[in-house]
Amino acid sequence: MKKFLTELKRRNVFRVGLAYIVVSWVALQFVDVVQDPLNLPMWLPRVVIILLAIGFPIALIISWAFELTPEGLVKTAHADRNQSITQRTGQRINYLIISALTLLVVFLIVERFFPFGDETENVMPDTSSEKTAIAVLPFVNMSGDPEQEFFSDGMTEEILNVLAKNPSLLVAGRTSSFAFKGKNEDMRAIGNALGVDYLIEGSVRKDADNVRITTQLVKADDGFHVWSETYDRRLVEIFALQDEIARAISDELKLSFGGAEEESSAVNQTENMAAYDLYLKARDAHKHRQIPQALELAEKVTRAEPDFAPGWAVYAQALSLAPNWVYMDEPMESAAAFAKAFIAAQKALILDPNSVVALGALANVYRTRLQWYEAEESYQRALSIDPDNPVILEDYVEFLLAVGKVQAALPVAQRLVTLEPQVPIYLHSLVQTYWALGDWSAALPYAKKEYELGPDLIFMVTEYAQLLWLNGQKQKAREVLAESDVVPPEMKLNSETWFDAQEEGLQGLSPEQVKIAMSDQLILVYLNQKDKLFALLSEEVRLGWWGDFFTFHPETKPYRETPEFKNHVQELKLVEYWRRSGWGDYCKPGGDDEFSCQ
Repeated sequence: MKKFLTELKRRNVFRVGLAYIVVSWVALQFVDVVQDPLNLPMWLPRVVIILLAIGFPIALIISWAFELTPEGLVKTAHADRNQSITQRTGQRINYLIISALTLLVVFLIVERFFPFGDETENVMPDTSSEKTAIAVLPFVNMSGDPEQEFFSDGMTEEILNVLAKNPSLLVAGRTSSFAFKGKNEDMRAIGNALGVDYLIEGSVRKDADNVRITTQLVKADDGFHVWSETYDRRLVEIFALQDEIARAISDELKLSFGGAEEESSAVNQTENMAAYDLYLKARDAHKHRQIPQALELAEKVTRAEPDFAPGWAVYAQALSLAPNWVYMDEPMESAAAFAKAFIAAQKALILDPNSVVALGALANVYRTRLQWYEAEESYQRALSIDPDNPVILEDYVEFLLAVGKVQAALPVAQRLVTLEPQVPIYLHSLVQTYWALGDWSAALPYAKKEYELGPDLIFMVTEYAQLLWLNGQKQKAREVLAESDVVPPEMKLNSETWFDAQEEGLQGLSPEQVKIAMSDQLILVYLNQKDKLFALLSEEVRLGWWGDFFTFHPETKPYRETPEFKNHVQELKLVEYWRRSGWGDYCKPGGDDEFSCQ
């Protein structure tokens, strides 16, 4: 054995192996850096890794089987050891290793202090433009009545909405700002977490028909107060006060509202303060996904104030979610809810053609009807009015994934996470987009972050476990699932079936797991149950399911050239949408009204 190791050393096998590893590492770092700027395909790093892995044993074999002599490279068996220059070659390999290591150290130092591209784990709003970045923190309820919390939150949001109309401001998203509600954190830390230049904080004291609002403008980098003011008003003056506060802040920052200077929110105002209270409560219930309560409150608003556009908009919004949150097993009730949502959205738009909430609800209804073109028009119109609205951006990402425009979904999802880096549901949109692109390694850090931010959200846990599995961390995936206290046993069994189906196939599943597998799209793919899969998809379309990200997942690739897949996208009415709006990433037109998918 000692003689064998000595021979390995003499033939520079160890040096060649070490040099190969170091040079390969440098090459991989280079590919990682240039991939995004040069828009190189996402599969390139995997291909490079595979090629380097294949080359490693070949390099070792060559270093063992051949020797370098003055006559060139000859087989070791035929070489005269007296003419071998392996010692001199070994010194050159040493120089190569030292040079490569030096290059690697320089690279790491440069990337540490001058990072290339975005940091995945800490995505912040883009403040590199000339816009001033600002965040409105939740105003504190000083009324002494916890039931008035919705009013102080509503006041915060309305000021945020007015400031968002200022073209010179980049306003942090509502949900990220509200993540700091009730937390007594240093203002500098909050400003850094939200990636903003200024913070607005304040308090609201409501007493009968009067309201006192105190607000402060704080510089995020040092925590010093720049400006503060207290306003005492009658409750009926609340809308004018919202505009007044927003303009005072803009004036303090020496910013202009530009062409919107004469605009006001008059179309969204009401003198019926009782109805306004109900509206704020309905909006709050909707945000917390208390849909039955939101429906009841919003309907009361529309009856009390039939000309109040926001009331109809929030009613439409709640109705468009009702099928998934209230009527999941009641197709007739779901259809009725969508019909009512359509009518409510149209009423809101008659009163306020620029109601982004109503446009978003309308787009969601169109989507359920498989009217993809009309849905896209509504989303794009909403985004033309409010391009940074996270709710619309999230829904639009879902839309693009559903219609097979996955590449187009990526920048939208990235923009969403840039605006709202602390919101698990928005991180989920980016995770799903990377998953649809087959880039599981890019999805994993965001899946981990959404899991850390929302460990009590069931599907965040299961999604993180699935991404761990797809990235080869199978044991950790099972541990994350097993250790969760929020995932119910039946859902844990579903995920375990998902794992076992890939690892053991149909024969490795228990009878209970087989029953689960036969109703799960992805598991059917892993089990190669094509007929059962497409029968299930057709049944879902027949029952009114509008389709999801699954249709164009990387897992469906083996089936995309089959007649069954073509029939499925026709059932979803995607072909007629593509002919009007442009084809997706996976299907292309052919002659005589034909098309093909791959």
